[in-house]
Amino acid sequence: MMEITMSRNIALLATLLVASSFNAQAVTTRVGGFVGVKNMEDDSVWKPFEEQLELGATVDFQPDNWPVSIATGVYWSADARDEQDSDLSYEENNGTTTEMLLGLKRSWTFYGTSLRPYYVAGLAYISGERVEFGNKQKDSKLGYWLGTGVYWSFTRHFDIGIDARYSRAEADFSGMEVDLGGTHFGLTLGYSW
Repeated sequence: MMEITMSRNIALLATLLVASSFNAQAVTTRVGGFVGVKNMEDDSVWKPFEEQLELGATVDFQPDNWPVSIATGVYWSADARDEQDSDLSYEENNGTTTEMLLGLKRSWTFYGTSLRPYYVAGLAYISGERVEFGNKQKDSKLGYWLGTGVYWSFTRHFDIGIDARYSRAEADFSGMEVDLGGTHFGLTLGYSW
C-alpha cells in the first residue's frame, strides 16, 4: 500500500511541476519510443527469463530556462517459453516486468552537430511477475534508475538514437529477495516540439 501511495505522490509531483512550467514559460517537449533488451541482474531467480524483450514510451518536458528536463517513462519487458513439466505436458511459463520512471535529464548539443548526448537519473516503481508451472510470484517496489545515451536529429522534429539504462528495486518472491531491475539497451525514436 505504501508503494502505491508513493507512486501516486511521484505522479502528482511530476504533474504539478509540469503544470507550473507551462504557466511560467515556453516548454520543449519530446515524446519517444524504445525497443530493446532488458537483462535481469538477478539471473539465478529469473532463469530462464533473464533476457527479455523490452518496449517503452517516454515523455520529457524542459522549460526554456531550465538546465534539465523532467523525464518520465513506462517500460514493459517479457520473455515466455513452453516447457515440459513432470507429467510430460507443456505449459507456457513467463517472466515480465513493468517500470514507471520519473527523473531529471541533462542533454546538450555535441559541438554544434545534430547529436544530443544525455544522462538521466531518478526514481523507478517496478513490478515483476514470474510464472512457472502454475507457481506465480509477483511483487512491486520503489527503486532507482540511471541512464545515458545519444540521439541524432535527422529533421527539425524527429530523432533516432541509442539508450542504455540501469534500474534496481528489491522485491520479495516467496520470502526470497529479488532484484526487479536490470540493464537495458536499445534504440529510440523521438518527436520534439
